[in-house]
Amino acid sequence: MSIEGQLNILLTINHAKVKCQLSSSRPLQASQIFIGKPIDTVLQTLPMLFNICGKAQATATLRAYESIANKAVDIAIEQQREALIHLESLREQLWKIILDWAKYLDEPSDAALLSTLTQLINKISQGINRNKTLLTRSPRLNKTDSFVADWQSLKALLEEKILIGKSQQWLSCSPEFIEGLKHQDKQTTRFLVWLAQQVDFETGASSVKSLMKWDNKQLKQRLDHENYTFTASPDWQGEVQEVSWFSLQTQHPLVADLLDQYGNSIYTRMVARLVGIADLIKKLDDFFLGSAPALAYKANNGMAHINAARGRLTHRLKMDGDKVKQLNILAPTEWNFHPQGVVVKSLEGLQANHVDQLKLQAELLIHAVDPCVGYQLHINEA
Repeated sequence: MSIEGQLNILLTINHAKVKCQLSSSRPLQASQIFIGKPIDTVLQTLPMLFNICGKAQATATLRAYESIANKAVDIAIEQQREALIHLESLREQLWKIILDWAKYLDEPSDAALLSTLTQLINKISQGINRNKTLLTRSPRLNKTDSFVADWQSLKALLEEKILIGKSQQWLSCSPEFIEGLKHQDKQTTRFLVWLAQQVDFETGASSVKSLMKWDNKQLKQRLDHENYTFTASPDWQGEVQEVSWFSLQTQHPLVADLLDQYGNSIYTRMVARLVGIADLIKKLDDFFLGSAPALAYKANNGMAHINAARGRLTHRLKMDGDKVKQLNILAPTEWNFHPQGVVVKSLEGLQANHVDQLKLQAELLIHAVDPCVGYQLHINEA
């Protein structure tokens, strides 16, 4: 039932200079199908319609609805919803790391590892929401004690096979930590060594700013007045921001150091992906150990933001009784793949001497910005 669509990216290379043209077949007005539908139907359908980040999509609409209804939700229930989103993000990131990094190294992907990780993630997710009410208007708390052991198994596998170290090290370390890792013969470290051989550390960097603070009142007005025009081609005060998963990792010391040295380059992003895995582990660890912060995940009177696998997701909802009057989905993809956005600007900053080199750099960059996007890449020589 998924209707994700895809992006079509045309690169023209002329004397080592790159020009990018981008078009989209993504269904940017798909949320119109929910107008006039009961909210319960919408909440049930969203995860099937958007099978990537489906739980994040449903949670965004649900929180927007709960804010309209002035419904107070138990913090523990919100924490369970957040855990579902973290597990969903973890799954999407792991698929790209395990499958793509092996492909670039011309090594077999570890299908057994991917299967084991996916099964554990699915088992834990189903356990957290075993009464199947968390993403409904009548959520009930689930006991998660019996899944702590499964989480510890998942965490141990991630640290051993993906991070090649403890997650906390990635959240508090410096670039020297990465240099030390390179002496270990693991696929993660082999990929980082290979990457440094294929591209300069600064390759793919651009001046596009990462996610900055939005004024919710102004954002709501733009969503209401500009509607699908805004969600198809968003900007903020005349600027197009990067609203990706990477934008959420820039506060960590290692990523901040790499940003300072190399900018938001391919190399910085790939290392940040591992930091992102460590960050998700930390958040899920806090959840299962009962030490997650008691945050109130407040929506803003019909508008909610979610940090999903692809970046910041925003839903704007209006109701007419029990039925949806308006639902706008502002997805991170439309920010990041905007004609003036981070992907286009970064692609046009690439320097390549031949088509194969450009193709490799472009693929690495696109995957580094969005781990889930469907796209077709075409390259012409002028």
